Order: sequence, then structure tokens, then C-alpha cells
Amino acid sequence: MQLITIINAVPALQKLAGADLSLKLYYKATKIIDAAEKEIKFYYDTRKKILEKYRDVNAECEEGEIKILPEFVDAAKTEIAELDAMEVDLKIKKLKIPDTENIKLSVNDGLALKNFIEIIFTESEDD
Repeated sequence: MQLITIINAVPALQKLAGADLSLKLYYKATKIIDAAEKEIKFYYDTRKKILEKYRDVNAECEEGEIKILPEFVDAAKTEIAELDAMEVDLKIKKLKIPDTENIKLSVNDGLALKNFIEIIFTESEDD
């Protein structure tokens, strides 16, 4: 999976982490989140190094803001795009969540989590 997929899933993973899960699902979700956190830290540390490499040290910036030298904007964008596209292997199993769990996810959350979770639907006569 691409590193940016994990980064884009962070808000949905946080939402999942805040849900009331059964102990079994909680344990499995924790494993996924722990694995993702290592990759998230790597991403932000590496992204910061890229930005620092091309920053304009003479520019006046707000706290936490970095200005890139105009002649290096394309190079910085290219390196960040390469970082985004980096393939990583989380070595996780998808979290199988039965539809009987009381978890509320938006469609956007579901799309962001499609590499992390699988919803298991129970059969009913209304389906």
C-alpha cells in the first residue's frame, strides 16, 4: 500500500480508535494503529527533512511555517510525491468488524479504511 494511503486514513483510524469496541476488536485495532503509527512517523519526519532541505532560511515565516526557495519548489514537490507513492507493507490483517458492532462511520471513513477493515454483514430476511 502507498504511504499516502496510510496518511489519508489517519482521521478515520482516529475515529475507529475512539469507538467503543469489543475487547477482541479493540486488541486487533490496536495492532493496526500501532503498525500505522510507525509509518506515519516516518512520513512526517521524512517530509520535514525534504522541506528543510529546500527551505529559504532568510524568509520571514510564521511559527511552524516553512518557505521553499522558488527555484526548488518543483524538486521539493517531486520528492514529496515520491514519498507519498512509497510502497509500504504494514504486515497487518484487515480488522473484520461485524455489522452488529455499534460503530458509526461515514462513507469517507469507510473509503479511507478500506485497506484496514472489512465489514461483515449478517444475513437477514430484509436483505
